[in-house]
Amino acid sequence: MSRRLRDEIAQQKPFASIEEEVYLELQRTAQVTNRWVLEALKPHGITPVHLNVLRILRGAKEALPAGAIHERMVNRDPDVTRLVDRLVAAGLVEKERDTADRRVVRVSITKQGLAVTKAATAAAERALVERLSRVGTKKLEQLADALDVVRRAGESKNGKEPPS
Repeated sequence: MSRRLRDEIAQQKPFASIEEEVYLELQRTAQVTNRWVLEALKPHGITPVHLNVLRILRGAKEALPAGAIHERMVNRDPDVTRLVDRLVAAGLVEKERDTADRRVVRVSITKQGLAVTKAATAAAERALVERLSRVGTKKLEQLADALDVVRRAGESKNGKEPPS
């Protein structure tokens, strides 16, 4: 199967290595799929990063320190404080100082936040299913397995593929 990335990015020369090509394929694909989700979330007034935080808080079922939210994020936003402040302004989360340690800010999801999370999650899921189902379940499972191997390879000490 012929890959089209070189044409998409007007790359004249071959890639220096297959590793470089895979890296760029991953970046480009993440950008494209993120755009699908971004468009699906627009009517809900949130971004994929906002949805990530809301889903973390929904799953936690209790207020979390901002640092814990940061650690659980898929794409770690360096300024979680500002991100949380935007969600507070929208009425989707609340924050309060920890009673034991006033330096710690604990964040919880509101009822409005739960409703937005539910609707936005459904919209994002529809957008992904609409486009990715065309690939087929078997290929998607193979892709998910391959991406898992890639992430785990980055964690290995010797750079070799970890056992599957």
